[in-house]
Amino acid sequence: MSLFHLLRPLYKLSSLSPFLLLILAPLPLLYFLMLTHFQLSSLRATEERMESLYRSFLLAKAQKAKESCCLQQLKEASPHFIDTQLESLLFLQREREAHSLCGTVDKEIPLQQLRFVEGEIRRAKELQEVEERQESPVLMNEDDVKKVLSLIEGVLIPPFAPPEKAPQLIIEALDLRKVPLSSSENVFSVSLKLIKREGLR
Repeated sequence: MSLFHLLRPLYKLSSLSPFLLLILAPLPLLYFLMLTHFQLSSLRATEERMESLYRSFLLAKAQKAKESCCLQQLKEASPHFIDTQLESLLFLQREREAHSLCGTVDKEIPLQQLRFVEGEIRRAKELQEVEERQESPVLMNEDDVKKVLSLIEGVLIPPFAPPEKAPQLIIEALDLRKVPLSSSENVFSVSLKLIKREGLR
């Protein structure tokens, strides 16, 4: 056997090695790139979790501050708010004045005032809830309804604005029915059931 035949396999291997090097050479770089990608993805996921936790912390802190402020306002609320602000109101004043010109006010439009009766009282650690039920329906015109709702809801309903130091009043039931009245087309029969929430002192 000639020397050429003995060296031929080595020659073939040496001729293939550059191709193997070309194939294998990028593998370390690819491995490094993939490892870096996974590490960056893990880092981004960790950062997102931290940001989410921080946002949750800020929301919880703001909610706690809001609750503390609300509780303080309820503690400062007047315990006689319903007596002084709601039950003191007189309704259908315009209609009564119009009827008084005819001398029939006592027969057609009796005095209209809210009267509430306390029901169940529920107490928690720092709060108290009292059911307030209206004794009987009361007639109101449109402005009267706006004023009452402004006082109860604690919001501005022009031209009526709620007073300060009011308890939280929640309308549990409201029956509002239009009533025909000769002097006005916007008269309603109103019946309310409220929940009065106030802070314990």
